[in-house]
Amino acid sequence: MRWSISLFLAVLVTCLPAVTRADPLSYTYVEVAYLSTDLDDVNNSFEGAGVRLSLELTDELYLFGSYADQSADVYSWVYDEVSSFDVQSYAVGLGYAWPVSDVVDVYGQAAYVDGQAEWSGIEVDENGYAVAIGLRGRPSNRFELDTAVSYTDLDDEAQAAVGVAAHWYFTDYLAVGLNVSLSERGQTYGAGLRWAWGRNRDER
Repeated sequence: MRWSISLFLAVLVTCLPAVTRADPLSYTYVEVAYLSTDLDDVNNSFEGAGVRLSLELTDELYLFGSYADQSADVYSWVYDEVSSFDVQSYAVGLGYAWPVSDVVDVYGQAAYVDGQAEWSGIEVDENGYAVAIGLRGRPSNRFELDTAVSYTDLDDEAQAAVGVAAHWYFTDYLAVGLNVSLSERGQTYGAGLRWAWGRNRDER
């Protein structure tokens, strides 16, 4: 995780001197993405899709939710065959953003998390919580960076992760994005499309 923390700090340094003429941040958006997860103890990647929703309640407070559905073909030594390993997860939570400048926010999040997995007739359902603290900013008018450190606890199984996301707005409201989340168990990569609107983007 040492180089993951270095990546987090690098994005932090990039966001801090963001130009004040850039568009303000919006916490109301919908984003859909293709996801690929590589786990250290599984040979094949988990492929699938995810969606994230965010809704501003006040200038600082926002609700958010996410859902992901991924699967991988994994060999089962019990049945001596390859079967689909299906994983679904969702989270619902509340976030608070502290403005550092007009275009840079420090934010904190807390969420309820539920994860379900099915493989070779075995089903597992776990739930718990996740907390995160991050930095979000606009180094330029069309480019947005987001980095965060998170901690997730599912049925007393804890995991820390570092995430980095970059979005490029090709219109005032539409952006393409790339993101990566790194933990001790593996990595998740994503590529998607975001539609942002709301009070902060309309007040320019």
